[in-house]
Amino acid sequence: MVVNVTAIVVTYNKPKLLEKCLNAIANQSYQVTKLIIVDNGIEFDNHSIVKSVKFPTTTEVSYNLMDSNLGGAGGFAWGIEFAMSKQADFLWIMDDDTVANRDTLENLLTESVLQLNAKDDLGIVASSVLWKDGLPAKMNIPVFVNNEVPAGHLPNHVCEIKSSSFVSMLISTKAVRKVGYPIPEFFIWGDDVEYSTRIAQSFTCLFSPSSRVTHMMAQNTGVDIRAEKQPDRIKRHFYDVRNSLYILRKYGRKSEVLTKQIKYLILICLVIFQTNGRLKAKTIKKGLSASVSFNPRIKAYNGIEKS
Repeated sequence: MVVNVTAIVVTYNKPKLLEKCLNAIANQSYQVTKLIIVDNGIEFDNHSIVKSVKFPTTTEVSYNLMDSNLGGAGGFAWGIEFAMSKQADFLWIMDDDTVANRDTLENLLTESVLQLNAKDDLGIVASSVLWKDGLPAKMNIPVFVNNEVPAGHLPNHVCEIKSSSFVSMLISTKAVRKVGYPIPEFFIWGDDVEYSTRIAQSFTCLFSPSSRVTHMMAQNTGVDIRAEKQPDRIKRHFYDVRNSLYILRKYGRKSEVLTKQIKYLILICLVIFQTNGRLKAKTIKKGLSASVSFNPRIKAYNGIEKS
């Protein structure tokens, strides 16, 4: 059974990590048919790095340097829409700091798609994302349908998930045609959770323990404004507050939205006494305020936008 897979990598000013990421894709035991690179970087033109990687002759490589930084969300939205103009059964999504094992894609396909014979109903298959020390990457642990998995752990068997991250996510193009594209206005954080949650409303979404990648983050931490020390990065947490509340408003209960809002108000009181506390408090307040009216339109596969 031949399955055509298009890989999509979004990169932003990480040339050394991008090179590792692309070499890992080039050396997969199951080769991708196409590779689309979306370069948001403004400091580097990575075309020379792409040219230096020895891809199989059967892999069509497309390098796309954006005119401005679209953010991770905008980059993936652009890449997925571009990929849908090509012929593919699945899209394999990842950031530039993702390093796949040689059998990562093969295991995504054989363990979850072919063995389970679930292709017609399959929306997403998520890899097991590990940090550099081999422990689960905290930012990339899926939300599982059944809650028997202890927090911070990954199961050792294929199981159903409610959402996952864009760090090695395999998406059925059938799902894209049904639910449309990711929301570029998210810019960063939460776009993958929203998109996978949206797909999970209509399709079976799975976790594959044998499909492993390493997320080469500097630290194995989740998104936490309390731990941020650089002022320019503190401001980015505006997107986390706004986007997380949008997701709850869209897919959760009203009580969950209220609880989250109260937690953010408490968080303002906790961060105000930290270094850069006023900036952190202002960022949270700004996200809370923006979340009230944030209602981006979802672009459908046929180009028609809907709320």
